[in-house]
Amino acid sequence: DTDQKFRILSVTKETIDRFLRKRPKLEDEQMVDVHFLTGTETTGFNLHINGEGAGSRDAKFLVHLNEKVESLGKQAAKYWGLDPDKVFFLDGDGRIVLDNMTLVDIILPPVPPTDPHFRSSQSSSSTALVPEGASSSEQRERDLWMVKGRNYCLTLVRASTVLSKEDLNRPKGEKWEDFTFNERQLEKELENARKKRGGEDGEAAKINMDIIPSLNDLMQQGQEKKRRKRADTRCRLLEFSVFVVCQVLFLISLVQPQTLGPSLLLASSKLERLFGNFTEADNSSAFLHHVSPSFNDIITEQQYWQWLTGPLQRVLTDNVSLETDMHIQILRTLTTRFDATQLQTSSSLSSAYEFCNSTSSSADNTNSTATTSTTATQTTSTSSTVTTTKTSTTRSTSSTFTLTSTQSLTVTRTQATSISTTSATATNTVTSTSTTGTNVSVPTPVTVNPGDISCIPEQFRYCSNLRAMHILGKGQELGHEVPNCVPLYDINIPNAYLHSLTHPQVFSYANGKIGSYFEGDRSFLDVSNGTEAFRQSLESFTLSTGEPFTFQGSAQQLTTVVYGATTNAIFIFHFLVENRLSGGLVTSIHKDVFLLDLEPVESHVYLLLACASAVLLLLMEMRRIFHCPAACTFEEERTKCSIWSLLFLVLPAMILAISCLMLVQDTFTGNLLEAGRTSDAALYDYLWLRIKLDRSRLTIVVITLFLFNALMLKYLLLHFPQLLSATQIVKKLAAPLITVLVLTCVTVFSFGVFLYAVFGTAFRAFEGVATTWLNVVLWSMGYIKDWQAYYRFQPALWTFSIFVALCLIQLTLNVLPAVIMLSHKKEADLVENYSYHAYWASERSKNSGKKSFNPALVGWDFTDPKDPREVFN
Repeated sequence: DTDQKFRILSVTKETIDRFLRKRPKLEDEQMVDVHFLTGTETTGFNLHINGEGAGSRDAKFLVHLNEKVESLGKQAAKYWGLDPDKVFFLDGDGRIVLDNMTLVDIILPPVPPTDPHFRSSQSSSSTALVPEGASSSEQRERDLWMVKGRNYCLTLVRASTVLSKEDLNRPKGEKWEDFTFNERQLEKELENARKKRGGEDGEAAKINMDIIPSLNDLMQQGQEKKRRKRADTRCRLLEFSVFVVCQVLFLISLVQPQTLGPSLLLASSKLERLFGNFTEADNSSAFLHHVSPSFNDIITEQQYWQWLTGPLQRVLTDNVSLETDMHIQILRTLTTRFDATQLQTSSSLSSAYEFCNSTSSSADNTNSTATTSTTATQTTSTSSTVTTTKTSTTRSTSSTFTLTSTQSLTVTRTQATSISTTSATATNTVTSTSTTGTNVSVPTPVTVNPGDISCIPEQFRYCSNLRAMHILGKGQELGHEVPNCVPLYDINIPNAYLHSLTHPQVFSYANGKIGSYFEGDRSFLDVSNGTEAFRQSLESFTLSTGEPFTFQGSAQQLTTVVYGATTNAIFIFHFLVENRLSGGLVTSIHKDVFLLDLEPVESHVYLLLACASAVLLLLMEMRRIFHCPAACTFEEERTKCSIWSLLFLVLPAMILAISCLMLVQDTFTGNLLEAGRTSDAALYDYLWLRIKLDRSRLTIVVITLFLFNALMLKYLLLHFPQLLSATQIVKKLAAPLITVLVLTCVTVFSFGVFLYAVFGTAFRAFEGVATTWLNVVLWSMGYIKDWQAYYRFQPALWTFSIFVALCLIQLTLNVLPAVIMLSHKKEADLVENYSYHAYWASERSKNSGKKSFNPALVGWDFTDPKDPREVFN
C-alpha cells in the first residue's frame, strides 16, 4: 500500500532525525567540550576558576574541523588565563593529543573502510555509519551519519599537573552511570528529611507487607473508581437536564397569547384618551395655549373643574352609547379626597399675644354692615408724601366681600404720621374685581415689630412659626391680601403602604408626583340619575361649586372601573390631582389591568410538571447529602448542606404557590361582574382582592425567576467536578468583586447625595431619592441627558461633579473588575507553569503542609526599603 509505505518512511525519517545527524564536512564548524583538570592548584593570580566568568571547569568551544589541536589549546588557555605553551590535551581515553594533529581526526568518529564487515580497531566508542554498498569517497562523505547531541570531550592539562596512573584494567570508552543506588544512604537522607520537616518516625511509618494490595487488586480498585466516576457524571448530567426541563416548563407557563398583550395595551390607551382628552363640545376656555388639551395639561383649578364637568361627565353619564359603540361598560367611580391633618404649631405664644376671635367679626359683616377702623402709627422716616388708593375683592363660597382701603402718608424731616382707613361691605351678589391705584413715589417697606399687633388672627393658627404669624397678621391689618396657612400633608410612607394592604378601605393608598397619600374621605359619583345628580355628587366630593371653583385638600383622586367586553378585561384608572404649595396643580394617571378569562389548562399542567421536576431535583440533592439510597450514590464524599440546599427546598414551594394563586384567581374572577351589578362596596372589595392576588403572584414569580438564575449559575460553575478550576476561580474572585461592588455603591450613593443637594430644588431628575439613584446609575454608565441645563445652573459645581465622576467611576471603578480578573489570570498562568522549574518545585515541596502554594507571594518584601524581608508564602 502506497499510503502505508509513505507512513513508514515518514516515521523512520522522524526517528532517524531525532537520534542521528549527518557527519559534518571538513570545512564545517563543530562544538567541542573541554574539561580543565586543575590538579592540586585551584587558585592563582591569573587562574580564572572558582569565580565569575570562566569560573567553571567545563566549557564549550566552537572550532573548525580542518584546524589543528594547537588552535583549540590557545582558545582554552586564554579562557582560563593559562600559558598556551604550557598546556596540552588528553583525549577521551586519557591519552595525550599532539598539537599538530587535525581536530577532525580527534573529535569526529572514524570513517569505516569500504568493507561493511570491517570492524574498526580504534578505541573510540563512536563510529560513523555508512550505508552498505557505498563505494566512492564522495558517496561516503555525503551519507555518513553520527549520534546527535553528543560532543567529544577533551581534557586540558597544565604542564605542572601530576597525572594519575592509568588503570589498565579499566574498560575503554565513556563512563555511564546506571540506576543502582545505595540503600543506606537513601535511608539516612530520608531520616534527615523527616527530622527537618517534622514527619513521622520511620519505625512507626513502616507498613505491614501483608496488607499491601496486589497489582490485580489495585487494578480492580481503579476500574471500580472509574466506573463510579462515570456513573456520578451521568447522574449529574441527568440532574442538570431535569433542571433545564423544569425551568423551560415554568417559562412556558408564563407565556400569554401573542395577541393578548397588544390588545390590552391598545384598549387601555384608547380608554385613557377617552377620559382625558377634551373635544370641541367640551368647555376648555381655561386652556389658553392648548388647541386640544388633555388631563395631563391641567395646572390650574379652573382647568381641573372644566375637566370634571367636561370629558369626565360626558363619558360617565353617556354609558349607553359606550356600550353600543365601543363595547365597554363603566361600572363604578370612586372618589377620594386627601386632607392634611391640622396640627397646631409647636411655637407657643407669649403672654402679650392671643388669637383674635375672627368668628364673631365675620358674622357681623354678613348682614351688610360697614366697619371702619383707624390705626395710627408713628415712625421716623425721610421719604416724601404718598397717597395710595386700593380697591380689591375677596370671594368665599357663599358671598363676595369688597374691600376698599385708602391710605395717606404725610412725612416731615423728623417724623411721619400714617393714617389707614379700611371699610368692608358684604353683599350677596357676585361683583367683578377692580383695582385702581395712584402712586406718587415708592414708599419705604413696612417693618413689622412684635408690638405692632395686639392679637393674631385665628386663620393663622396653623402657621409654621410665630414669625410667620406676625408678618401675615400685620399684612392683613394694613389691608394687604395675605394667604392662609395651610397644614402640610405628611405621612410615614412605608408604614402607610403596609397598612394599605390590610386596610378595610380599598385603594386607600395613592402615590403621586409630589407625595404619597393615605386614607382620605371617600364617596361615589352618581352616574345613573342624570346630570344634576352627577353635579351634586361632584360638588360633595370637591367641597366647592364651579363659580368660582376652589381646590380643597392636598390631593383628590378619582378611581374609575371599566369593563371591556372585547378583551374581557377590567381596566381601573386612577386620576390623581395634587395641590402644590407654590400654586397650581399636578396630575398623574395610574392604571391596573387584569383579565377575567380563566387561566388556560395548559398553564396549570406546565406548572404541575415544573413542580414535580423541582421536587425531583430536591430528592437528588438530598441523595448527595445523605448518601441514601446507597445503590444510587456514586460520590466519594457527601455533599455538605449549604445555602444551595435551601434554594432547592424553596423552589418547589414557590412553584406550588403560583399554581394555588392561579386557582384562587379563577375562583374570584366569576364573582366580579356579579358584584358590579349589586353594590359598590362588593365590587371594590373583589377588585382590591384580585389586585392583591395579582401583585402577590407577580412577587412570587419574580422570586422564582431569581431562584432559577441562581441555580443555573450553580450548575454551570459548581456542579460538575470537571469544572473544579472554574470553581476555584469563582471562589477567588468572589471577595474582590464584592468589595468592588460595595465601593461602587458607596461612591454612587455619595455622588447622589451631592447631586441631590445641588440640583434637587431645580430639576425633576433629582427631586427624590429613587429618581436620584436611578439617574446617578445612568450617569455612571455614560448616559447624561440635557447636561447643558445643569451647566447653566451651576457651572463650577457641574464641572467638578463631572470630573469626580470621570476619575472615580469611569477611570477607576469601571475597570477594576477587569483588572482583578486579569491579575488572577496572570497568577493562574504562573501557578500552571512554575512547576517546570526546579527551584519552584523545591519551594513547593518545602510548603507541602499548606493548602496552596503561590509563587507570586515568594520572594523579598520591600515594603520597608531599609529592612527588606524574605517571604516564603
